[in-house]
Amino acid sequence: MKRNIVRHGPSTLTISLPATWVKKNNLHPKSTVELEECGNKLTVNAKKEDEFESIKVNIKNNYKTGIRYINSAYRKGYDEIELSYDDVNYLKRIERCLAEDILGFEVIRQSKNSCTIRDIPGTKFEEFDTLLKRTWMIILNLCKDIESSIYNKEKDTCDSIIAIDKRINKFTNFCIRVLNKRGHPKYKNIPIYYRFLRGLEELADDYKYMILDYSECKGEPSKEYFFILSKLNTNIDLFYKSFYNPDDNKVEHLLIETNKLYSKIRIASKKNNALLMTSLFEINDKIRTLISAIIEMNME
Repeated sequence: MKRNIVRHGPSTLTISLPATWVKKNNLHPKSTVELEECGNKLTVNAKKEDEFESIKVNIKNNYKTGIRYINSAYRKGYDEIELSYDDVNYLKRIERCLAEDILGFEVIRQSKNSCTIRDIPGTKFEEFDTLLKRTWMIILNLCKDIESSIYNKEKDTCDSIIAIDKRINKFTNFCIRVLNKRGHPKYKNIPIYYRFLRGLEELADDYKYMILDYSECKGEPSKEYFFILSKLNTNIDLFYKSFYNPDDNKVEHLLIETNKLYSKIRIASKKNNALLMTSLFEINDKIRTLISAIIEMNME
């Protein structure tokens, strides 16, 4: 879409806004829009930064779907969710979801078959980098804790690992919410960040499933298994360092090392529990998939 620049006065240049876009966003002559300068591009945003958004959802008796509505509305940036349901006891499940998966949302009103959930502290973009870094730290510690638990034959750590995984879910959900509600200075990286955050969440899930499978399996893993697990954790640490300090040599090394692990995992699968080896494969595969995000984020 092209627009001609029109001169108004000695130093003012203007362009017209598309009529369909103006109507869609309910703008009028006294409306205010947000302008963001990105190099040679200028972004016009009709949405005010503090605009309050709410949504109403009636899930009836679709209770598993209801929790997903809450998570999805939270990630998309809604400030308030009014949820209606058939089961009078469903509020307990909602409160558990808020405690485990959602950061900053609370039930402010409730009746027999509905409740209203609202963002109490508000969402600030400044918190994005802080919580993303915190998510990384938790994942790195999670990897070490699980390796230590399996090496020391500790099969009673599942509850603590599940609690850590829920914290990771909470932080990644918040970061995705910030992207949808506030955007990002590098706007082209928004979909990459989204994919990356979901990937980190899934990576933590793979470690969680590993310890759950270990707690139920008979026998102990082989030396090959521990070698691969240790190598994976080393690669994740390198991945973290490459994320914050991109370096082509480190990324190249990471790609080579993760590729080598595929064959080692196949060989070790003959001597170890299949479920445990599946987790190793999924973690290695996830790292390789997410490496592309580092390259994409740093392309100018």
